[in-house]
Parts: sequence; C-alpha cells; structure tokens
Amino acid sequence: MNTLYNTSLQRFQKAILLLFGFLVLIHVVMKAEPSNDSLKSYVHYATRHNPMVQSAYNDYLAALQKMPQVGSLPDPQLTMGYFLSPMELIGGNQRADIKLMQMFPWFGQLKAAKDEASKMALAKYEQFRQTGFETTYQVKKAWYGLYRIDKEIRLVEDNLQFTHSLEQLAMTNFGVAAAGKGVSSNSAIQQIASSASNNQSGGGMGSSSNNTSSQSSQSMNQPATGMSEASNSGGLVNVLKVKMSIRDLENQLAFLKDQKTTQMTLFNSLLNRKPETPVLVADTLQSRLLPVDLSMIADSIVQHSPMVKMLDAEGAAYTAKKRMVTKMGYPMFGIGVDYSVIDKRPGNTSMMNGKDMIMPMLTLTLPIYRNKYKSMIKEAELSRLSTYQAKQNVTNNLLVSYSEALTAFNDAERRITLYKGQIDLAQRTLSLLITGFSTSGSKYDELLRMEQQLLDYRFQLIQAVVDQSSAVAMFENLMAVDEP
Repeated sequence: MNTLYNTSLQRFQKAILLLFGFLVLIHVVMKAEPSNDSLKSYVHYATRHNPMVQSAYNDYLAALQKMPQVGSLPDPQLTMGYFLSPMELIGGNQRADIKLMQMFPWFGQLKAAKDEASKMALAKYEQFRQTGFETTYQVKKAWYGLYRIDKEIRLVEDNLQFTHSLEQLAMTNFGVAAAGKGVSSNSAIQQIASSASNNQSGGGMGSSSNNTSSQSSQSMNQPATGMSEASNSGGLVNVLKVKMSIRDLENQLAFLKDQKTTQMTLFNSLLNRKPETPVLVADTLQSRLLPVDLSMIADSIVQHSPMVKMLDAEGAAYTAKKRMVTKMGYPMFGIGVDYSVIDKRPGNTSMMNGKDMIMPMLTLTLPIYRNKYKSMIKEAELSRLSTYQAKQNVTNNLLVSYSEALTAFNDAERRITLYKGQIDLAQRTLSLLITGFSTSGSKYDELLRMEQQLLDYRFQLIQAVVDQSSAVAMFENLMAVDEP
C-alpha cells in the first residue's frame, strides 16, 4: 500500500514539475527578444521599441479619440429654481421651476466634424507609417555601417599581419648584408636611429664644421668602407619604412575600433537599447537587387508614399472642415421642457389650483454675425490649398530622392565591378613584387605602395557593396515596402 502511495506521489510530483517547466518556457518565449542574428530581427525590434515610432503611434491613438468628442451632441442643460416666497398664480402658488433643454446642431454638422476628425486620424496614421519606414532605413544604414567597419578592421588586421611578414623579410635581407661586415642588424638599426636623433637635436656651427671635416678626411682615407656602408643602408631604409607602415596600420586599426564603438551606440539608440549592447553583423554582405522593375519604381513611390497619403488625408480633412463650418453658420435648434411645481392656495376654487404645469419649449439660435463664419470657411479653403501645394513639393522631393538613389545604386554597381578587377590585378602585381624582392632585394618601395593600394581597393569594394545595399534600402523606404 505504501509502495503504491509513493509511486503515485512521485508521478504527481513529476507532472507538477513538467507543468511548471512548460509554463516557464512559455513565459520565456513570450518575453524573449527577437533573435539578434539577422538584420530583419533588428528591424522588427526597432519598429516596436524605437521612441519616435512609439511617439508617432500614440499620436495616432490620441487622434482617434477626437472622433467621439466631435461627433456627440452638446450636453443637455438643466436649470432649477426654487422660490423662497411662493409666487402667487391663478392656479396656485408656484414653489419651483425646472427646465431641461437639448440643443441640436444643423443637419450634417456632426457628421462633417466626425469626418474631419477621422481624416486627421488617418493623416496621423500615415505619419506613423512614415516614421516606421524612416526608422527602418536608419537601422539598415547603421547596420551596414557596422558591417563596413567590422570588415575594415579585419582587413587591417590581416594587412598588419602581412606587413609584419614583410618586416621579417626586410630584416632577413638586411641581416644578410650586415653579416658580411660582422655587424648585427639590431645594433645597426639602433646606431642609425641614435645618429638620426643626434642630428635632429643638432649642435653648434663649429661642431658641425669639425665633424664635417673629420668625416671628409675619413672618407678620403677609407673609400671602400664608405661605399660598403652606402650599399648596406638601402636594406636598413627598407626596414625603417616597413616599421613606419606598421605604425600607420596600428593607428588606423585603433581609429576603426573607436568608430565601431560610436556606430554601435548609434545603432543601439535606434533600437532603444543600452549603448554597450553587442550587435551581430553578417560575415558577408551579398550584392542587392532592386525590389521591383526599374520602370515601376517612380510610379510606386508616388502611389505608396505615406507622406503623400498623409497630405491627401489632411486635404480631405480640410474639405470636411469646410462643410462643418458652413453648417455651423446655420441655426441651431433646441427642444426642452419647463416643469413648474405649484402648491394649492387656500380659498382658490379654480380647477387648476395646485396642479403642476408642464410646458414644451423650442429654442433657435440666430447666427447673424456672419464675418466669423466667412473667415472660418476661408481658413479651411486656404489650408486645403496649402496641403495641395505641400503634396506637390513632397512629390517632387520624392522623385529627386529616387533619382539620387538610382544614381547611387548604378555607381555602386560600377564600383563593385571595377574594384573586383582592380583587386585581382593588384594581388597578382603584389605577388610578383614579393618574388622579386625575395630574390634580388629590389623595388621594396613599390612593394609597400602596392600593399597599401591593395588595401585601399578592398576598402573601396566594401564601401561599394555597402553603398549598393544602402541604395536598395532607400528604394524600399521611398516605396514604403513593408518588412515581411
């Protein structure tokens, strides 16, 4: 019996633990942030957490709340009066008077006001969509910038490692030349560096003159030694030059790392996250294609632009406002009732003695001061005209932005093709220069220049790919392409 009880208890505990684990898993899944392994997940996260997007969305929700405000009747008016000394009437003594009145605007005025509010809310919605698309574009652009910096850091690190190999090669060639004189390469470098430092610090004119004459006499007495040193100095120059290149690359690497920190801060600010939050970028950014056929892009931009739709909605709102203001110039009428409380008066034999009185009432406003209504109508017309002109300006700017994005896209494609070919040629040239220097020790300056040129071409290729992707992102922004 105890065994059965223990078994049942263990099964029950396991079931409770499994249920608890399942609930925890659901909670984690519901609360977890989107996967940070792709640009798409970052975009989705930004559209839900970016402060500007949230602000625009709350503006839209606030605009929706105006519809029930303007579409409702005015509040009814209740008036109550009490006579401290009853008023004597034929039918008795009036003790109190109660009036209830409900005003009604002219027919169609509330509908026009509600239509104006709905169109303004629609304009706010389109503004919210535009903010979302702008944020999406900024996130993509910042992410592409991070990709560019990350790739440039890797290139500089690889190039720095390669330059260290060139340094070893130059040291080897210089060491072989110095060994013929029984001098170590390190001591020779230190000696030349010390001599250069002394020459830069300088002495007096007399000292310089004495040194010059002493060197002249030595060179006259030992010509063979001077020529040998001159031939050996070329190898030392190569060593010093490659060290200068290494220092330049190290400085460039430090600058790129600082740039990456700044770019990460910018990117995380768009996602409303802490500046130090890690950001994952792709290893390779493929060439992008245009979202639709080139001949359809211009029409698609004008038809689907949230800014154009927003101004259309504002224009419709001002048209509805004009109808509303026109109807405001018509009379308002009210329907009500007046209830009088009557007390009986002693000695009054009238049949109405002590009977309360009910009086239906009708009231009408007289909008005779027409200037304010004419002014409001003119205001609505001018606002409608202003919106139409603003729409024309936005359309023109969109077409200009389209032309700029198309130019940037075509230029990026050309540069991608160019720098791929240039990189191939530079790599082949660099291989030949390395082989020539290894065998003869000549053309070291050209080797260093070609190494830097190859690095520049690789930088330019990365920039071209990023520019192409940014141009496609601009097209998607202009065309209001929603992320899947």
